Amino acid sequence: MLMDLFFDSVRTEKKIRQHFHRFMQSIHARLAELSGKTDPLSLVVSELERDYDLICFDEFYVEDIGDAMLLGRSLEKLLASKVKMVFTSNIKPSDLYMGGLQRKSFMSAISAIENHCEVVCLESVTDYRLRELEKSGIYFSPIDSEKINSFNELFLQLSKGTNSGPDAIDILDRKIAFEDSANDIIHFSADVIFNSPRSSSDYIELSREFHTIFISNLDVIEEEDTARRFIAFIDECYDRNVKVIFLSNPLPNEIYTGTRLADKFQRTLSRLTEMQSNDYLQGRHKG
Repeated sequence: MLMDLFFDSVRTEKKIRQHFHRFMQSIHARLAELSGKTDPLSLVVSELERDYDLICFDEFYVEDIGDAMLLGRSLEKLLASKVKMVFTSNIKPSDLYMGGLQRKSFMSAISAIENHCEVVCLESVTDYRLRELEKSGIYFSPIDSEKINSFNELFLQLSKGTNSGPDAIDILDRKIAFEDSANDIIHFSADVIFNSPRSSSDYIELSREFHTIFISNLDVIEEEDTARRFIAFIDECYDRNVKVIFLSNPLPNEIYTGTRLADKFQRTLSRLTEMQSNDYLQGRHKG
């Protein structure tokens, strides 16, 4: 919410706000396009300097060695440029990429942050998103007008009026249609996420990028491929502590009616139960 207010208040058209993971994907892609050029990284920084006065990053979190090595070389260039940069993170700079491979190569990025940025620790007793989730619940079933209204109202409360409406998101060079989105919150229909061809890689990217995922119009799952996608989706969201909100006709123990994956689905049910607990809801998103 604080980032929303800050970003909206800055009076320049040359500004961008992105989830950090998506920004790094775009940098890797641009470097690939510039391969063969002399010092492509400096070219990318020059392009950013030309296009933006302000870059805001949501959820600055580094776990990928490729990102870590690139940041070690590039962040000092970016921070020393005329572009102003603002980060939100659940991790203080000195603890970034802790325990990661070749972390020594990343230390220059940490030094650049500490030298060029003012680090502000924001302590809050209450997480407004947690408060709303605890109050409203995260599993709305069965689907009726009351549940639909509650589900939609929760999305509006969490998005604080910054929602975009229906569109599509680019995940691994494929478009995935969504019902609504707001920064690190997104709403998909169950049909798009589970009944269309999807891989675990899609779910990994979604769980890295979004703090909260709303899934609407979930029905009973009989088909095995659909059940496998559902299991994979829950596994990835659980591993990254994504908050998943369902608008569903079946209750959790009624979702899968097949037999072949019954044992696997028991673990999924256990995870769905845990994902509704206060301990899980209070956990940090591992984006």
